[in-house]
Amino acid sequence: MANPLGNLLPNSKPTCIPTQRTVAKGKTRYSLVSCFALAFLSRMALISLLVFMSRLATAQAQSLPEVSFELEVLPTLTQAGCNSGACHGAAAGRGNFFLSLWGSNPSADFQQIVIEHQSRRINFSSPADSLLIAKPTGRIAHEGSELFDPQSPQAQLLERWISQGAPRGNPANIASLSIESQSNGSQSNENPTESISIFHLKTFATLQNGTRIDVTDRTKWESDPNGAITLTPTVNPESTLPTSRNHPTRVELNQPGRHTLIARFGPAFQAISLIAPYPANTHARPAASSNDTTTSNPIDLWIQQGLNQANLIPANTVDDLSWLRRVYLDLTGKLPTASDIARFEQSPPELRIESTLDQLLASQDFNNYWAYQLARWLPLRPLSNDQESTRAYEEYLKDVLAHRRSWRAMAEELIISTGPSDTVGAVNFARLTGDPRNHAEAISRFFMGARLQCANCHNHPLDRWTQDDYHGLAAILAGIDRGPKVQHTPSVRVTNLRTKDAAIPRIPGQRFLPPHSDEQSVKNNLQSLSDWLLGAPLELQAKQSANPSTSPFARAITNRLWASMFGRGLVDPIDDIRDTNPASHPEILNELCELFIQADYHPEPILRLIASSQAYRRESYRQSNQSTVDPSFYAVRIDKSLPPEVLFDAIHDALLTVTEDTANPKQTGRAISWLDPTTPSDSLDILGRCKRNTPCDSTSQSMGLAQQLHWINGPIVNQPLSSPNTFFQQAIRRGDSNASILAQAYLRVLCRHIKEKEINMWLSQIPSDPKDRILWFEDWVWSLLSSSEFLHN
Repeated sequence: MANPLGNLLPNSKPTCIPTQRTVAKGKTRYSLVSCFALAFLSRMALISLLVFMSRLATAQAQSLPEVSFELEVLPTLTQAGCNSGACHGAAAGRGNFFLSLWGSNPSADFQQIVIEHQSRRINFSSPADSLLIAKPTGRIAHEGSELFDPQSPQAQLLERWISQGAPRGNPANIASLSIESQSNGSQSNENPTESISIFHLKTFATLQNGTRIDVTDRTKWESDPNGAITLTPTVNPESTLPTSRNHPTRVELNQPGRHTLIARFGPAFQAISLIAPYPANTHARPAASSNDTTTSNPIDLWIQQGLNQANLIPANTVDDLSWLRRVYLDLTGKLPTASDIARFEQSPPELRIESTLDQLLASQDFNNYWAYQLARWLPLRPLSNDQESTRAYEEYLKDVLAHRRSWRAMAEELIISTGPSDTVGAVNFARLTGDPRNHAEAISRFFMGARLQCANCHNHPLDRWTQDDYHGLAAILAGIDRGPKVQHTPSVRVTNLRTKDAAIPRIPGQRFLPPHSDEQSVKNNLQSLSDWLLGAPLELQAKQSANPSTSPFARAITNRLWASMFGRGLVDPIDDIRDTNPASHPEILNELCELFIQADYHPEPILRLIASSQAYRRESYRQSNQSTVDPSFYAVRIDKSLPPEVLFDAIHDALLTVTEDTANPKQTGRAISWLDPTTPSDSLDILGRCKRNTPCDSTSQSMGLAQQLHWINGPIVNQPLSSPNTFFQQAIRRGDSNASILAQAYLRVLCRHIKEKEINMWLSQIPSDPKDRILWFEDWVWSLLSSSEFLHN
């Protein structure tokens, strides 16, 4: 049977339509001429209709404003996740389709979408059939599944752009992205103790020409996938033009605490921190109880603002002796002795804190401990078959602290120093990195507090660093010969993986530098890098303000100093400072950073201000029995496990024994003085000493099963406990009473006075037999050393 629609279908065979006329014998005859004529006319009519409809659609599309490739097309693909690292934005692309990560390279993306593969991804004659639309809408098999509906605003926008000829348009040159927030308060859940905090957010892109445009409808939002945040975009689904651009995105915070949202538009991104208040019955301590006093410390003022926003009442402050133990461990890595405690208690209460800080910050113990901290941060580790250079590096770090040299001067020497590595200790920082790229990553972690390595293969997905920044920094550092005698050489080059050419030296995020041509140019480029990382020297600050933003190094070190005292950074993790990981209290970070610069990059003023704040004196989670409060508010103290070296020293300090290790009895002195992490010590290895192949930034460690078994049965604690030189063995030989020995133990081990109920409880358990008495005290002191009160700060 002939297809009755055959003459309406392109490329089909014409069907003859009979014209009847009456002839002899009643037969019907067909005119072939009329058949072909009608078929031809039908085909021409259809073609004309299609052409008319196409021209009408094109005319309608062209009558609308031209779709911007950078401001509309790429953000649409970003919203759908097409250019994410899990899809076509991966370094290897997907399905031979390569897009820059999150639209960071619009020119390359336009080439891939419109030009590459004979423009197969674009169908100008039938825009809706373009692969760019057909695949994400699910009309054609797509590994990434269906991303949006064929009738969605996204599909209509892409179709309109193709109908307009898929124009590249002028570069948008997005300079920045900003977020405006408006809170609508809270509404209660079914549970009366819970509530939902509602915010309305709008995003605006500022172009380099100063134009500011509302891009709320085209913004991609990212948050932690924990169900704490619900986003409801407000886009009109029935229009190809977003008519709701002035309507904000609704954000619901379903859990109390601090939440970070990242807004992404093209290559620009911005983060915002939103706080959902805790229910009225959730506090770090009872609301009726308070021992806080008025303070002028800026740390406390800013932290209190955050607590007010979160509807939190902070934990009580600890007593003076608890603060004393805490500050001794944080500033010197040592426990206070019984005589230290006695001297502290004999001081006038109003002078105790200041006089103690004066003493500790000026002590040799402070120097030793912070040399150890620097060795962990950098990190120091032995150079292969070069013990002299390793020793020179150790002595260099100790000398910086011993002579109270500016950390800015130290940092500059670590960057630009040359000379024999066995006598010029600072040059070993470069030698330990091995090659320019590892050197660039080490620079970024310590001097910038940033993870620049993410920009090796593609632009950093969450930061402003580009591949040019990464390879440009490596190109600056390529001019360093890392042999036994470190010197400058212009001969080494590194390849930029983006351009496949020799990388051009570049200050990250700033400017390109002249390529290396001689030793002087290498030195000049390294000096330019140093000036950018470290900011203005003290002698130049009279001519310019000490702006913290001009010194990445100051921000990175300030954040590390804070983390060493509080157990977490204002920016956490401490080596991930970026716009999309905002500080919990940016005002505190800025003030302390400025204080650091004004003090010529000496850490003591920052440490003093922190140690004298009420926030530093909060009770811990263990003491306040609160583990549900977000630690970023600093309402409660974070329990910090003692680092292995500090813990090993503390055991011997508490017992009054000499620090030594069974694997190396000749290795004496304090464990924190063993800066070389390969110094033989079975005890430190068992306690979890970091080998420092990577920087050791963790401020909290917990014992695993193997460590606990060693603690119970091994020599770490049991060997010094059995020594005749322990304080309790000496006290027994002197004839001290049981009550006196108990009181001494509490002071030496826990750095506090024993309570009456505690002393009565223990006195009733001590055996009268002399041998059993000694064994009892050994077991009892072991239990004190194994308590959380001793193992944590």
